[in-house]
Order: sequence, then C-alpha cells, then structure tokens
Amino acid sequence: MRLLGARGDHGYGPAGRLAAMNHVEPAVRTAFGYIGIGDVRTIAVEGDEFGGERLAASLRAAKAAVDALVDELLAERAEPARLRV
Repeated sequence: MRLLGARGDHGYGPAGRLAAMNHVEPAVRTAFGYIGIGDVRTIAVEGDEFGGERLAASLRAAKAAVDALVDELLAERAEPARLRV
C-alpha cells in the first residue's frame, strides 16, 4: 500500500520544531498497525512555502530517499525466503 501526504511547513519530522503537531503520520501508523501492517515508512518533502533552492534541496533529498528505499526493498525481495518475525 502507498500513501502520499503533504506536510506543508517544515520541521514535522522527529525532533523537528513542529514534531508534536505531526498528527497524520502517527495516526496512519496506528490505523495500519490495527490491521496488521507494521512496516510503515515515510519520506517527506518540506519547504514548499519557501520555494527556490530550499524546496529544490528538499525535493532532491526526498528523491534520494525514495531511490534508497526502493533499493532496500528490492534487496529484501531478492534475499532467500526466511521467516520474518
């Protein structure tokens, strides 16, 4: 399952200045956990309110994070089947 959300401002990540106001990601984790989905990964683009280089840098970082996650998931898929606990 894939879910795309927008944070808007910046600093909603762990230890960020607005982390306590990030209600979407914890709510999604809780709902997914309730139905047995425990592996929830998030990648955020922030800085859209600033535009320019700040937004461009956030977009580059998010793209690199998506690429790294895809590589990680493909590597997991290529591993021999094993019991996952």
